[in-house]
Amino acid sequence: MARSQKWTWLLTTPMLIFVGCGGGSDSQPRETVIVTVQARYEKQSVTSTGFGPITSQPARYALAKLYDNATNAELKSIDLDANGTGTATVIRGTNIFAVIYADILVPMPVGTGFTVHGNVKKAIPKAHYLTGAELENDPTWATTSDTFQANSSGNLTVLALKSTSEAGAFAIADQMVEFGLGMGRLEPTLPLPNLHVFWTSGTGSTNPTAATTASTSTSVGTILNNPNTNRPMLVNEVWYGGPSNCADAYNGGLLVDTFSRGLSAYGSYWHTSSGQTQYGSIVRSDNDAASISPWISSESTIAFTSGFSAFLSAALRNDPNVYLMNSGGVVDSWSLAVHDATPTGGGEFYSSSIARAQWGIWKTALGGTTTGLQTIWNATNPTQAPNDLEFGNAPLACYPTYLKGLKRLAGTPVSSSIQTQLELENVGNGMDVTLGSYFDSTALWTSIIPGGAPINGSLVTYDNNLAGFENAYYDRVEAKAYRVPFSAGTHTFSISTTSPGLILEVFDSIGVLLYAYPTSIAPASKSINLSAGTYAVRVRVDPYKIYNGASANYTLSVN
Repeated sequence: MARSQKWTWLLTTPMLIFVGCGGGSDSQPRETVIVTVQARYEKQSVTSTGFGPITSQPARYALAKLYDNATNAELKSIDLDANGTGTATVIRGTNIFAVIYADILVPMPVGTGFTVHGNVKKAIPKAHYLTGAELENDPTWATTSDTFQANSSGNLTVLALKSTSEAGAFAIADQMVEFGLGMGRLEPTLPLPNLHVFWTSGTGSTNPTAATTASTSTSVGTILNNPNTNRPMLVNEVWYGGPSNCADAYNGGLLVDTFSRGLSAYGSYWHTSSGQTQYGSIVRSDNDAASISPWISSESTIAFTSGFSAFLSAALRNDPNVYLMNSGGVVDSWSLAVHDATPTGGGEFYSSSIARAQWGIWKTALGGTTTGLQTIWNATNPTQAPNDLEFGNAPLACYPTYLKGLKRLAGTPVSSSIQTQLELENVGNGMDVTLGSYFDSTALWTSIIPGGAPINGSLVTYDNNLAGFENAYYDRVEAKAYRVPFSAGTHTFSISTTSPGLILEVFDSIGVLLYAYPTSIAPASKSINLSAGTYAVRVRVDPYKIYNGASANYTLSVN
């Protein structure tokens, strides 16, 4: 399995690492010897009280290359296996060195090809890239061995050290492997997007670890594909670089959570258009795959994205504990196995409640089995949940629409057990969220008829100049959704606002169909031709604008 990426040794930052070469039998002709590369890294565990012990772990499915020390010419490229091991044949007596890259390729469990390719970039990402090749050319973390003379067949052990920060990059890459292997068990033929994590030592990043987005080439969001694989390229940063305060780099639960969010990132995968030009997501999402506090009541779709990703991370690792450590080493931990938000707290707009309810459904209602987890995953698949108001065919994809399909797929005998778990987290506030009475209420959206009187509304904003509110958005009070039945034909959406930044969006069951950006000076109006059906119209606070805390009033017309 050869890599299509073309790396050069000049992209690495060479560090002197322990190397052992020798031993073993020489069964090859005298002209060549076999070098067995064994790549490992120092993993720092993260616990409820802070950092735990350091252990040596294999650099699973990493990329290794052997170079001629005299010419710096690449001699061999090796895809390491699940044990971080691979072999290469070189000419006897050659002075060589090895470079191990924080670049992984997880093979597909069924058939040929690979489930996921990812790497850890030693840089801060640009806001936009012109091409996928430009993104790929950002330097990748690597660790370099001493030079040695290959006089006989033997083992070459390369260890990435925590003290030089390199181990953190390999720890991040190894969690890409964990994510890829877990997803391969759920859907063996599913090719995942390319993962590109940016992590720098001693430099602050600009986004929280849990935020994952599709890479874009312009401010309007043209999605970039890898030039060799044509897979979408997802980008995120990992906080707290450096050897002493790199908690996020070693936090497997947080990292797998981050990669799971990528399943919902707009552009994470393509739909079935023949030219692969119609983009959506593997798991439907109608909002940014952003990071929000588990304890904040949020807009319905992003609450689901965040809560389900936290659950999926816990399920793939079979560990309900979540550890969040700041740069000072202080840990804020919580467990998906503990229902502590009832009876009045929690609900379907809190990602923490969604995560805990999902864990309870899997472990209790579905017995904690592999089959049960498969059912939980299938309910996110539009082909498995295509009925009205199920996740694959609802005007907004959120926890209630997901649960409607899940109950059907799980079957009537366990439906009451699922409902018990939901009630422990106050999902529905006393109502069964899978019933028509819930969907006809105003909990998720307000039902309106096109051509009616203009709708006046108001959204809360926060003063971004106040401490703690620099990135305050995605609260439930910062969005309003409407459910609208349209006849076939051209329809017009108009919005005016007193605020410097609101977004009007129109969705079908695939994703966003239309955007409009009104200003405090000029209203926005857009028209689109629609097939007959039910759609969602949403007005929300633009997270990339600056606010002073004044209410954002708007007037919306749907015709």
